[in-house]
Amino acid sequence: MDDVADVVERAEKALGLFGAEGVLLNPDCGLATFADNPIVSAEVAEVAEAKLAVLAQAWDLVRDRHGI
Repeated sequence: MDDVADVVERAEKALGLFGAEGVLLNPDCGLATFADNPIVSAEVAEVAEAKLAVLAQAWDLVRDRHGI
């Protein structure tokens, strides 16, 4: 799994190439579930939650650094 610094580095590179309007941070977390039909195990859900936490932390840093 990527760490916060890796995500920040890639996000800042993307910002330099495409600008803030052209960048969307999106996890490839593997979480494919629906309210009426959960199709992932608890382990997969834990990994997805951890990836989302890293993404959120990275976004907070990028937003603060670049005033977005």
